[in-house]
Amino acid sequence: MAASISLQGIQEIQEIQKGQEGHEGHKGGGSRIRELAFWLPSLAIITLFGFIGRWVYWIADDFCRGAESRDLGLLRMQAAEYRGWSGRYTFNALIGLTTRLGLQSSHIAPPVLAALSIAIFTAAADRLPESLIPKRYTPLYGALGCATLFGLYDNFGQSVLWLTGGLTYIVPFFFFAGALLAAFPRSNNANVARFSRGCALVLIFLAVGCNEAIGALFVGCLVVSLLFGGSSIRKSMLAATLVSIMGFAVMAAAPGNAVRQSFIQRRPLIELPIPAATDTLRLFVWLVSQRTLLVGVALITGVSLGRRLGSRAGLGVAGVAILFGLTYGIDLLCIIGTGDRLVPRARIAVIAPMFVGLVLLSWFASGRWERVKPTKSLSKGRLLPMCAVSIFICALRSVVPAAAAAHNSSTMAERSTHRLVHSRGATSPIGVPGPATIWGLANFSGDGAWALRCADSYFKVKGTYLTTDS
Repeated sequence: MAASISLQGIQEIQEIQKGQEGHEGHKGGGSRIRELAFWLPSLAIITLFGFIGRWVYWIADDFCRGAESRDLGLLRMQAAEYRGWSGRYTFNALIGLTTRLGLQSSHIAPPVLAALSIAIFTAAADRLPESLIPKRYTPLYGALGCATLFGLYDNFGQSVLWLTGGLTYIVPFFFFAGALLAAFPRSNNANVARFSRGCALVLIFLAVGCNEAIGALFVGCLVVSLLFGGSSIRKSMLAATLVSIMGFAVMAAAPGNAVRQSFIQRRPLIELPIPAATDTLRLFVWLVSQRTLLVGVALITGVSLGRRLGSRAGLGVAGVAILFGLTYGIDLLCIIGTGDRLVPRARIAVIAPMFVGLVLLSWFASGRWERVKPTKSLSKGRLLPMCAVSIFICALRSVVPAAAAAHNSSTMAERSTHRLVHSRGATSPIGVPGPATIWGLANFSGDGAWALRCADSYFKVKGTYLTTDS
């Protein structure tokens, strides 16, 4: 009798334990589902850019670089570009490698750039303390960071969707942000840390070699960090600054720069400072009126740099002064080096990495994240949803018009590409329906005859001209 009661009690206990395990398993499953849900915005962004990529085709310069890469090979192409047109050693290597994938590379690039952006910001958010951002929310902040970056570009088509533009204006930010993450490894292993810092120097060298203006910006950012960073990071920042200066010198010393500058009307140096100052003022007015979110980023930059100076009165002044000085210096350098001014050009891409780069540097390099003890994490309260909605609206304002332009011209672009592919090697001129221009870029256009010659070179035809037939 006692044995039967005991057995019955044991069975009841086992049933209760099974019920508890099932309940905990159900809770655990629900938690995993919620964590996976935080990846949905990132997945949605990548999927969106996959659809947009279907409407993007090679434009002008893409054909020229593709022909060079195919006919000369990667190494000879690098030498030819360096001697005959541009010292952008990183860009030349990237465009050579990418165009070797063929015409479909323009379809692949947009979702790949979106995925890289999300990965960079997710990794950065993962570095923040748990008290500021719980780990399960890092994918969400990766998507928000991607939307913020893309929302900063004035002409999204030229700066991101265009194959040449994306490799010139957004990829260097990935290199630079990756260098920041690698420069401050979380591993306590000395060998791993040393290897990581070595990779950071390589990434900085690659970041500088994509574009003259952005290269100058990165050099300026590193100099700022060297001046205002703590003594614990001074050696690392000194090494990074020297590497960036070396990379910029390699790019500036290219004989091809003189060839490119020969096509631009030169102005006396004494006349240049005033146009550069005008450009800088117009850029800041544009920022306040068109990109309100950037004002907040500027304030964060000013606060972080001002605190490094130890002056509360200089919180805003330090950030604004440094941003103004960097913008002025970069614009002046562009005018002197290439004859281009930042403001008249449709793609003011240098602004995005300027702000994001300065914020990342001023916070990561100073190690200030480790000392942050917020009263409320960034995942709580009403501020996060409001910021998220604002950020995505800002991003859509940049992305949607560029995507719509790509969609509207995709039929003509597809017909033109199909006709040229099947006319490869033709000895008589080939008429293509266009588009003549897209995102303000000369494509199959009589005004941009050089762009037509690029298509001739890639498809090996005797002449390409714009026609009205389809």
